[in-house]
Amino acid sequence: MATLPGDVARRTAQAWELKEAAANLWSYRSRTWALAGWHRWLEWASGCGLAPVLKVARMIREHLWGIVNAIVLRATNGPAEGINSRIKTVKVRRRSCYGYSALPCNRCR
Repeated sequence: MATLPGDVARRTAQAWELKEAAANLWSYRSRTWALAGWHRWLEWASGCGLAPVLKVARMIREHLWGIVNAIVLRATNGPAEGINSRIKTVKVRRRSCYGYSALPCNRCR
C-alpha cells in the first residue's frame, strides 16, 4: 500500500507537535506538575501510532524518574563535559609535542 502525501504530512506534523510539547515540559519546577505533564505526554505519544515516537515514549517511561529529577533539580552534565574537554585538550597538545606514542596509555599496549 502506497503512502499518500497528505498522510506523510499529517504524520510529520504530529511528530513535530509531540517534539514541541516535550520541549515545553522542561520548564516545570514542581515534581508533581512535571510528572503530570510527562504522563500526559506519554499517553499522547503512545496513542499516536508512529513507531519512532513509540520507541522514544518507551525509553522516557523507563527513565522517567531520572528525567523528572533532572527537571526539578536543574541538573546538567555541563561540568563533567567541561572536564572531558580539558582532558582532550591536554591529550591533543601533548600528542602534537611528543607524538602519539608518548602518551602513557599507549606505552602499556
